[in-house]
Amino acid sequence: MPLNLQPPPIYYSSGPASLLIFMGQPIFEAVPGTTLSWAVNTNWNVLLDTATKQYYLLVGSSWMTAPDPLKGPWAATTQLPAEFFMLPQDAHWADGRPLA
Repeated sequence: MPLNLQPPPIYYSSGPASLLIFMGQPIFEAVPGTTLSWAVNTNWNVLLDTATKQYYLLVGSSWMTAPDPLKGPWAATTQLPAEFFMLPQDAHWADGRPLA
């Protein structure tokens, strides 16, 4: 196998930023008992509301929303779908559950 000497891309932001990386194209699986799906191939909390086709990204303790998980544009939101309050009550979903 030949050695790849191409430099990796360099990302720059003059303001606060987060780098959301998927391993390949985003893959989503259904969240049991809801109309939400979650991204299985990223280490970020990314949820898709399948009813509205909006994506939600948890950054720290705040949520961002976008119409496309790769192209964005991501914007801060405080309005989460009611389905977020129906996430399963186990440790796996604890970070994604909004505070009541």
